[in-house]
Amino acid sequence: MPSVVDAGRRGGSVGWLTVGLYLVGATGYAVATFAGFLAVATETRPSRAVWIGTAVAGIAAVSAYLVIGPAGLALLPYLAVAVVAAAPAWVSLPIVGILVAGLWYDVGGVTRGADIDGVLIGTVIAAASVITAKFSAGRHALTQRYQRDIVALQIHNERNRMARDLHDILGHSLTVIAVKAELAGKLLDRDTDAARRELADVEILARAALSDVRATVNNYREVSLSAELVQARKALTDAGIRARLPGVVDDVHPDLRDLFAWTVREAVTNVVRHSRATQCDISVTRDQLTVIDNGVGPDSTATASAGHGLDGLRERARLAQARLDIGPAHPDSHSRPGFRLIMSADSVTCGLDAIAEAGQEQP
Repeated sequence: MPSVVDAGRRGGSVGWLTVGLYLVGATGYAVATFAGFLAVATETRPSRAVWIGTAVAGIAAVSAYLVIGPAGLALLPYLAVAVVAAAPAWVSLPIVGILVAGLWYDVGGVTRGADIDGVLIGTVIAAASVITAKFSAGRHALTQRYQRDIVALQIHNERNRMARDLHDILGHSLTVIAVKAELAGKLLDRDTDAARRELADVEILARAALSDVRATVNNYREVSLSAELVQARKALTDAGIRARLPGVVDDVHPDLRDLFAWTVREAVTNVVRHSRATQCDISVTRDQLTVIDNGVGPDSTATASAGHGLDGLRERARLAQARLDIGPAHPDSHSRPGFRLIMSADSVTCGLDAIAEAGQEQP
């Protein structure tokens, strides 16, 4: 800005031409730097915008020098940054180093004895800073890629483990069921009682296999109340909704924690999707979870469309011998009555098996 102001004070065509060259050079620098860092962050080759921006910055810097002399070298640090952002370090550093050294020693009398030490020092500092920033951005992009690869590998391993578990569970049971069903078919005409015994065994084996499959799948559907509250805070905050959530849930009855975790997940999903609320409060006691928002309320069309999720919560509550109550949080307010959801159990007799069954029946 001081260089632009000084050029403007010169007045006349030379001054305004210099101002224009400064602005064009700054634009080229900005485009080249942004596109260069974007290429580093996305691990792609630099786009054409990088080279065009660098060329524009270079032409503007040379033109400013030709118009007003050494004072026009104010664009030099920006040109150096554009070059460093556009090219790899092994290419850009020698270019910047030769340029700075040539001007420092005034090769060819370019500076004509002008004091440009500050510009040259700024050029070196700017180039070094951008090299460091590019290195950090590259390391960050590499770390993100490694994290994506790790997640993909974990998913692959989980799929293999689930396939292996299901194969181990069902392979033997289905083989025995097939053998016993075939034997029962052969015994029907000769020994009806023996055939009935074989069919009874088939039923027992089928129920046992189904129970094993449910237990296996349940391992992939476990929920944690603490984890769901952490995810709820993040989801509400990301949606621009103020969240007031409990910090600890140690007092919650162990048999209700899974049910409350599913309730938090469904309730917060509805708040984020349908409520248009600005605040959501969640509180828990030993046997009660309460979710309140200040949104448009349960009678809106948008909230009514969330009925399937609430139906699922009702079924979970029934299987866990708990109670689900929903309604407006502020009935007196017509514009924003809010929404209140309470999941409670007067006496905890549900047990984890009932909650797990609820998780199986309501995906």
